[in-house]
Amino acid sequence: MDKTLAIISVNQGDIVQLGFTSNYFHVTDVREPTHPAAPGMVWHGSYFRWAEGCWGEPTLIHMHEGKPMPFVLDQATREMFGWGDLP
Repeated sequence: MDKTLAIISVNQGDIVQLGFTSNYFHVTDVREPTHPAAPGMVWHGSYFRWAEGCWGEPTLIHMHEGKPMPFVLDQATREMFGWGDLP
């Protein structure tokens, strides 16, 4: 699968797993980068902090071809983690 297509298919409200790690990111906004030399997308949101059992401070990540493949969690998986009601 083309990583670029996977990156641009993520929408506001999605929870994504990045690569094959336990890094989960709740996307609250998706934007194009402000500079044309930076392809990809900018995701605003927060990472889940396993040690504290909660979502962290708002942050952003620049997702592009060199980043891990994102995997969007389905509703059943969100509910299994207790994240089913996140907007």
